[in-house]
Order: sequence, then C-alpha cells, then structure tokens
Amino acid sequence: MGQLGNPSYLRNINFDMSVEERALLYDTALLEHPEDEHLILINKSLIYYSSPPNHSKCLTICEKLMVECKDENILYWAHWLGGGMYDVINKSDKALECYLKCVEHEPDFSNCMLKISKNYLANKKYTEALHWAEKAALDKDYKNWSERLIGDIYLEQLQFDKAIEHYKLALAIKYEREA
Repeated sequence: MGQLGNPSYLRNINFDMSVEERALLYDTALLEHPEDEHLILINKSLIYYSSPPNHSKCLTICEKLMVECKDENILYWAHWLGGGMYDVINKSDKALECYLKCVEHEPDFSNCMLKISKNYLANKKYTEALHWAEKAALDKDYKNWSERLIGDIYLEQLQFDKAIEHYKLALAIKYEREA
C-alpha cells in the first residue's frame, strides 16, 4: 500500500485532538495550501474513516477524489477507504468497484482480495468469490482468513464437506500460530 505524504504544515495534527479539531486544521490547511487539495482531503478522510459518526463525510471526500484526482496514490487510497465505507452501508457493488481498482494499483494486496471475495459472495457470485479467496490464500499471512472465507463460500452453496474441510484448515492454521 502506498504511503501518503504528510507535508510539514500537517505535522502538528495529532491523535490527542478530537476529530473536529483535526478536521478544522485540515480545513485551514486547505485554505492556506490549495495546491495540495487532494493530499489534504485524503488525509482528512482518514480521520473520518476511523470515526463512525463521520463515515458519510469520509465517503463524500472519497467520491470527490475518485472523480477529480489524477494522482494514482491518492486515488488508490480514495478507493480503499471508499470501499470500506460502501461496505459499511451495504453497497457491495460500489465497494467491489473500489476494491477492484485497488488491486489494479496493488496486485498483491491480500486484504483487498478478501474484501473483493466477500463482496462477490454477498452478490452470490461464487466462482468469482472463490477465485479471489484462493488468490488471497497464497499469502501466508492471510491463509487462515482465506480458508475460513472459502469455507463460507462452500457453506452458502450447501457443499458441506468442502466447507468443513476449509474450516478445519483455518483452525489448524490458527492453532499452529498459537503454538
């Protein structure tokens, strides 16, 4: 995942401040540095992302950036955060669009692959869901979660034996890590 720049004029913003205080500092930065509008907005959306009462504000910023921004790194973050917000409001088609854009930019982003798989599963597109879950399972750090999701995909299709097989694999990985 690409790192977002943090210009020096934003470094005085810290997590001890309330969401409102941080948002106000970002708004002030926007007035003083209009040339950095997209960078400031994506940073502002991050504070809203982690604050449930402000999720709609995060989504509004991300949607604006998805249309206006040309910077690939900021676009990537706008799609990642936007996908998360669409997931929260159960708009799986929109979330899926966002996550697919993310893996175009970062093809090995396993967490995103799992989100793609979950959204395909929500839309009952089992072949696609299985494809993305199996792809994420290639990453050992996501193997446990992937096997569990593969089990869910088979369970929803009433393929109980396959579901149990993958749930057992997920449990074996979990216990292996704890040992």
